[in-house]
Amino acid sequence: MNYQTQQQREGEEAQKKQQQAQQVNARLLLDESDDIPTGKLEFVSPDKLKKTQEKINKTKAQGIANDWANAGKEPVLISRDNWILDGHHRVEAAKTLGKLVRVVRVDLPGRKALTKLQELEEDIDS
Repeated sequence: MNYQTQQQREGEEAQKKQQQAQQVNARLLLDESDDIPTGKLEFVSPDKLKKTQEKINKTKAQGIANDWANAGKEPVLISRDNWILDGHHRVEAAKTLGKLVRVVRVDLPGRKALTKLQELEEDIDS
């Protein structure tokens, strides 16, 4: 195999992986059965968000706080009633820094949003 063919194959594989990642993200951010899209990007006080995860790794949260310029750019996924679906450590980091949190709000109540997220994760894992 020549160098150009190998580069083409690697490029095609990278493009395929990127498309798969986009599909997974789209499934996580869109409830396909109800066609309920997420809202736009918002900034919210971390004190207004409710935890769905009890254990927080303080070392991980501190690492995120130390790299807030990068880590703080990734939005936290929340339900319409402010339950955290993904991003507990980012929320804890924001609290320690006194920063607002970037969020994307799913237009579902907390319990239903968590159930849908778990179903999607199971589909992705299988």
